[in-house]
Amino acid sequence: MAHYFFMDISALEQLGLSRTEAKVYLAILKLGSGTGSEIAEKADVFRRNAYDALNKLIEKGLVSSVIKDKTYYSVARPEKLYDVLKEKEHILEGVLPKLNELYAHPKIKQKVFFYEGRQGVKTVMNEIIKENRDWLVFGASGKTKEAFGEWIDFWEKKRVKAGIKAKIIMADTPAGRKRGKEIEVLGLTKVKAYPGRFASPVSTYVFGNRMAFVFWSELEPLGILVDSKEIADANRKYFNALWKVAKSY
Repeated sequence: MAHYFFMDISALEQLGLSRTEAKVYLAILKLGSGTGSEIAEKADVFRRNAYDALNKLIEKGLVSSVIKDKTYYSVARPEKLYDVLKEKEHILEGVLPKLNELYAHPKIKQKVFFYEGRQGVKTVMNEIIKENRDWLVFGASGKTKEAFGEWIDFWEKKRVKAGIKAKIIMADTPAGRKRGKEIEVLGLTKVKAYPGRFASPVSTYVFGNRMAFVFWSELEPLGILVDSKEIADANRKYFNALWKVAKSY
């Protein structure tokens, strides 16, 4: 029983109640109703702390009181906890526009973002969809399928459905040729090759005013996203020069 009690306290804390508020709330649930001293004893908290918690719970609409010979406290139906979440959501909705404004126009804009592991690189890939601009890739080795399995096929179809054109310079290796043919048939995708002897574990992506490096480590991939029009434009020019001399499959 004690194990479940502490699990309930943890859950209530995650909903925004203090530890004392959570203990007092659960104590009332177990008692049905009780005086402040009875609740303090059941919750194993100091009486003064119990009354402070009771007042806060009343403000939140989770506890009510009735005066008889003494003041008795009881809890509202547990579904009332949904109102706590709704209130927090309402507060967030009120401040979110300002927070987004600050994020979009910080005094010192962050330019470089690091993403570790497969989930991190998936975040980089999804930024390409959000940007919804032509996607240029050089240094591709065909390892995305090996790293992500069926997820990357789903992502490629999502890209094509979004109307995002892709030009990819893939390593002229068995894995590169196989992957190049797989994605070229999806449409909106052109693939050329660079000599397999120059194959690298690093792929470079350019899309809109952003670019990314993806390091295909044997352990965990790493993504570096750079938010800079100047750098993106420079790499776009570099890509276009490589595209002219790259070999068609």
